[in-house]
Amino acid sequence: MPATSTMHDFSQAWRHWHGDRKPVGFMMRWAEAPHWLRIHSLPESRRYPADAADRAELLRRQNDIAGDLLGEEGAAFLVQSFWEAPDGWQPDSVVAGREAAASRWGLSVAFDFTVDEDPDQPIRWTVMARPITWQSGAFDPLLLLVAEGDMAPTLFMSAENGAVFAPYDGGADLFWPDAGAQAAARERYRPWLSAHPHGL
Repeated sequence: MPATSTMHDFSQAWRHWHGDRKPVGFMMRWAEAPHWLRIHSLPESRRYPADAADRAELLRRQNDIAGDLLGEEGAAFLVQSFWEAPDGWQPDSVVAGREAAASRWGLSVAFDFTVDEDPDQPIRWTVMARPITWQSGAFDPLLLLVAEGDMAPTLFMSAENGAVFAPYDGGADLFWPDAGAQAAARERYRPWLSAHPHGL
């Protein structure tokens, strides 16, 4: 399938399920996207893995929850978003990340959006995506880079129901397709949830 057709499909799917919300995990949470739940990747809510045992536990948790949310062998999209300053400047890490998104992860540009919290300094974001099939373990290298804070904002969206798995350095923000699925996940993954009163 041509990249332009694929990205058109993603853009349509995103807007169908999420409207004007932005495909960045923390922005979805700020926009109060429904059926949100956050898990932490490590015991005691530790943020970064310290050794091989931590990395194994992090991957176990994230693969388990992503498989539950997206479905093992489920059709999905892998999505990354990259920002640039009003004058077009990007730090070297963002430039390198965008190049890797295309060369290593096979992503193509889908659409742009602008965040203008400061009207004099609007930040432009470029969204890149590709269709994938979720398979436990297949995205471990990417998940580890995200966990170390070495990756642009990354998420996976189900092509079937719009559910979103958005890993970050410390855990994952999860946006379930309905309140029932969210409630069931809250019980199933209770040991991995934060003790913070707002679930952060």
